[in-house]
Amino acid sequence: MKKSVVAMEYLSSKPENSQAELRLREESLTSLSYQLRTSLTAILGWAQLLQTQKLDDVTTALALETIERNARVQAQLLEDQLEPLANR
Repeated sequence: MKKSVVAMEYLSSKPENSQAELRLREESLTSLSYQLRTSLTAILGWAQLLQTQKLDDVTTALALETIERNARVQAQLLEDQLEPLANR
């Protein structure tokens, strides 16, 4: 993700690249959206299964590990998006 932000900043510095910049922004948002939805789907799915309270200990541990891993993925995705804004 960081590379796409740097590329967008470079392209925005050149007026003739506005179409390329828009295309890159669209691709970046599409990728970010996919990554966020993928990890959120895993979090929600396992949370719903945990609510049934019908999972054995091994599966419960797997569910918790998956939720934690995907929450960390989302946190990193957000950090990657916000970092360039903080460095301006």
